[in-house]
Amino acid sequence: MSDNELIIIVGRTASGKDTLARHLANNGRTILITYTTRPRRPGEGDTHHFIDNADDYPNKWVDTCINGNTYFFLEDDIHKHDILIIDPIGIYKLLSYKSFTRNYRVVYLRIDDDTRKARYIARANASEADYTARNNAESEQFDEFERRIQDDDYRNKHNITVIHNNDELTDLLEELDGTPLGL
Repeated sequence: MSDNELIIIVGRTASGKDTLARHLANNGRTILITYTTRPRRPGEGDTHHFIDNADDYPNKWVDTCINGNTYFFLEDDIHKHDILIIDPIGIYKLLSYKSFTRNYRVVYLRIDDDTRKARYIARANASEADYTARNNAESEQFDEFERRIQDDDYRNKHNITVIHNNDELTDLLEELDGTPLGL
């Protein structure tokens, strides 16, 4: 991995994005903390800057909306950090900015639905209906992203690695920083 390479992590809800980001951060990288208008989940750490009004931030970049909540980051932040957790719409927007010139790698955590559902319900002390609502809110953009990444040329052009299981994730981590996740 190049020292200036941005690791862009994308995945459906409860796919392990924060876990992967924390592991990489524990090995010397820094996480870009995005802003969101969604409420903090019970027991949730500092995964976002939780705010009331996105309009208070005129220099926001890559603003997206999921389930009625806005997510974004500030332009200056993209050059100061090594890890970004984002959704597919955010990736498309980021890559469209002419001033975004960093080397990057997209890591797509394509984890099965049953695993994600169990994680979500346990993490948020939520119901299956809560999970279904969240999953449905993001399905359209992820379905489109999955259609796009079936094309080898698209995946190669945008340096996308797709992770389906813990073995593939361990291999990726050893490639990135020589340390296994320890799952």
